[in-house]
Amino acid sequence: MINKLSMRKFNLLFSFFLILFFFNSCDILNKEEKIYGTWETNNVISEEDEDYDYSIIFYEKTEFLRGNRKNSRGKFEYKYEAKKNYLESFSLVFNYVSSESWKLEGNYIIETIQSIKILPDNDHTNKFITDNPDIMEDLYAELQEGISFSSEIITLSDDFMRLKDTDIENDDPYDNYTRVKKVLEEDNSR
Repeated sequence: MINKLSMRKFNLLFSFFLILFFFNSCDILNKEEKIYGTWETNNVISEEDEDYDYSIIFYEKTEFLRGNRKNSRGKFEYKYEAKKNYLESFSLVFNYVSSESWKLEGNYIIETIQSIKILPDNDHTNKFITDNPDIMEDLYAELQEGISFSSEIITLSDDFMRLKDTDIENDDPYDNYTRVKKVLEEDNSR
């Protein structure tokens, strides 16, 4: 009698975990299907000290592909607004292209940089880099191959995705993405 009762409890518990696993798997597949496609985002990250107001303004077009590949391209601008008259305000503008892998873990997108290329966008930025060659090394050190970062999915619909950056502390850690294209090619690279 005890063995039958224990076996029923075990079967009931096992069935519960199978159902939970099934629904969790369906949820992840559902999220992946919604994520596949091309998305655009614009964002501003601001900071200040006693001499300058700093901001990074960026535009990005991202393709979340099947096979957990991701391609991004865009532009970002570092703006330095002087607070004191004897300092100079300036901005540096860069274009970039990157290839990444991505995966879902629960309600998080984990992305890992596979390769990245950063280029100056204009003559002023190019001259600044020529005069200050360490800036490119600093950029590549922050965005080097193999670095992973995670974002929490706050909102996900067919045409809008809101992610919260969990790796960087700033006043507005949210990125809003708008879908540009829904269906992308299958990954035939394997």
